[in-house]
Amino acid sequence: MSLLAAEFVLVVPVDLAQKPKWTKGPLKLVNLPGTPHEIVSDTSGRARYVPGSHVPFLLYGDTKDERRWHQSNEETFNFRSERGHDVDFVFTGRELFWIHDRTPHNALLVVHGRVNGTAEQCLRTLVELSNLDPKHGASIRSALESQLGTASLGSGVRRARLMSLVCPDDAGLPTIASNLEPEWSAKDQWLWYLATAHMPGTITVSRDSHDQVRSRSIRVTDEWSGFVASEGVSYVADRLPPAGLAQADALRQRKLRFHTIELDAFLLAEAQDVLINRIGDALFQARKGGHHSSQSVAGMSSPLAAYRLMNWGDRITERGYTNDLFLSLRSVKGIPDRLTELREDVREAITELEAQSAASRNAALGVLAILGFPFSSAFAIWAGIEDRTIEGLWTAIASAAGASLMLSLVIPGLRSIAAQAIGLKNRIR
Repeated sequence: MSLLAAEFVLVVPVDLAQKPKWTKGPLKLVNLPGTPHEIVSDTSGRARYVPGSHVPFLLYGDTKDERRWHQSNEETFNFRSERGHDVDFVFTGRELFWIHDRTPHNALLVVHGRVNGTAEQCLRTLVELSNLDPKHGASIRSALESQLGTASLGSGVRRARLMSLVCPDDAGLPTIASNLEPEWSAKDQWLWYLATAHMPGTITVSRDSHDQVRSRSIRVTDEWSGFVASEGVSYVADRLPPAGLAQADALRQRKLRFHTIELDAFLLAEAQDVLINRIGDALFQARKGGHHSSQSVAGMSSPLAAYRLMNWGDRITERGYTNDLFLSLRSVKGIPDRLTELREDVREAITELEAQSAASRNAALGVLAILGFPFSSAFAIWAGIEDRTIEGLWTAIASAAGASLMLSLVIPGLRSIAAQAIGLKNRIR
């Protein structure tokens, strides 16, 4: 069996050191060109569907603050993967979406494409595309690295987030996991395995899994449904709309939304997820040393500022199921709950740093007082001597320094000031 359409978008966190020499703005696609209903998916075209000025700025930037770049291409890849699967796919466009200032993971790479082959081959290729493991997914990783432009892919990145779209031909959608319970329709199966980026038989599928598909599926049209998992989102049609010109128009429009406004919703949720991970990593590094340093809090400043900008609300379009997609993406990633936990952790880190800074200042003043005591005392003694000589001054300073040292060793309060100053020097670096 074959598919009428099998398309994808891969999203991967990358390090972006400099702006790419690509076209500014999101990938430009055109639907119904040359007709009164022509739709161009450039920045101005997409902004018509997105409320206000805040969200368009986050997604597309402006002339003074560039945030997104794209380049159209047509590159075909076909090879046998490290897992022994024959894959055949085409990259049709790429984008870079800037998130915040500091590396690592300060941008998202977005790669658009389509897959070729039978229904089973398309499924295998789509699942393989998410595997960037340097050993088990080396060939896919190499293909993706050819799309990086000025960005770089960190060695720790082993999976890509997968958006997939599948539409059957007149034969309908084939079953891909015949061992599942009868209540799993072919559509349910495709939605689950594509969104989780797994092949049938490679993971355990429980009754709860089917309940999730049924409860969390997003109804797009009578034919199309979407499903969100932590690994990605899938769109599957179980049948074609009525034949004729309307059928082709409906499929073109579905592809256009998939590669544009629905991708934008996916990118915002993914950006929030990356930023929360960055903030959490900075907190972990601080806690690993048993304290919060100024450097660790500084490491949080860029993602914190970016997240405050990104956390704009729960709408990406004026109406429609794309808002449901965005809310579902945030929920699956646990973004609202993780953000609540991080707020308290960040507040604690900043409070501790402020306390450390105050203690550092007080200790420094105490040390200055201890160091200054010998000199002030020496000058006072020297001034009271009628026969003032340089040798007498040095003798007075030495005597006062000895007395200061004895007091620092005997009196606990003075001894703790010096110890505190030494300790803070080691802690705040």
